[in-house]
Order: sequence, then C-alpha cells, then structure tokens
Amino acid sequence: MSGLSETEHLANVTGYGLYDREVLKMIQWMDDPEPYVRGLITQLGYPCCLIEYTQRSRKTGKSSYSLRGYFDFAVTGLTHVSKKPLRIATFIGFGMSAASFAAAAVYLMMKLVMWDQFDMGMAPVLIGMFLLGSVQLAFIGVIGEYIGAILTRVTKRPMVIEDERINFDETEDRQ
Repeated sequence: MSGLSETEHLANVTGYGLYDREVLKMIQWMDDPEPYVRGLITQLGYPCCLIEYTQRSRKTGKSSYSLRGYFDFAVTGLTHVSKKPLRIATFIGFGMSAASFAAAAVYLMMKLVMWDQFDMGMAPVLIGMFLLGSVQLAFIGVIGEYIGAILTRVTKRPMVIEDERINFDETEDRQ
C-alpha cells in the first residue's frame, strides 16, 4: 500500500485512536461516507503519535471479517489515497500498444521482403488482437485518468492545513 500511496501510509494502524477536535471537524467537513483514516491523517498533514501495543489473540469466537471484507477495505484504501494504479494501467497500455505496433511493423516488413518464404499463419491475427487489446487498455487508462481528475475535484479536501499564522493582522484575518 505504501508503494502505491502518494502520501505516507501508516502501517499496522487500525484507525482506532484519540483524535484532536480539529481533526474530527476536518473529517466531518470532508463528508466522506467511508473515510480511510490510515491514509487521511497523513494526507491532511496532521502530526500523529503512534503507540505500539501487542494485540492478544482471540480466545473465543470467530472474526466477522472475511477475505472479501479485507479485500474491500484494501481497495477502498487504495482508491482513497492514490491514483497510481490508473497511471500504471495507462503506461502498460501505451507500452503494450507500442510493442504490438512494432511487432506488426516487423512482421509486415518480413512478409514484404520474403514474400515466398514467409508462411501465412496466426501471427497477424495474434498481433492484431494484442494491438487492439493494448489500445483498449491505453484508452481505459486515459478514461481512468479523467475519472481520477474528476474525483480530485469533487472530493472535499482542504488545499492546506494551517498550523500557525505569523505576521498577519487581526483585520486581515476577517476579510
């Protein structure tokens, strides 16, 4: 998660903790139905203090979290803190498109140069399929980039968190 996150990611943090009233007001102001606290605290720039503890193993019962629940939580976290997966899909799509186009050009040149010796076969069909698939992946990545830009504009996130004001008059603050 920290490799795909654009901000620092708090590892082994559950989201449970003591929060300053200012932090809680900011989270409420953002009006996120599923706030991802692990990434949100560091993304907003608030200082945090972590307390390590060893969680005891469960003595009775069974956890209500399933693999599906953990996967859902991971995807929620990934989509809240990063647009890198969209960029990865875009780069892979454009890279595969370039490779498929180069393979198609090489195949065409070889066929034109060695017309009689070069057999017809499945290679042109496969190259065409890879080319079309990679172009589709590239355009899906571009559409994903647009969706990421829309998400950034629609999501209520503060541009900055003001820690302290220095050399400002009281009258300027009210204007």
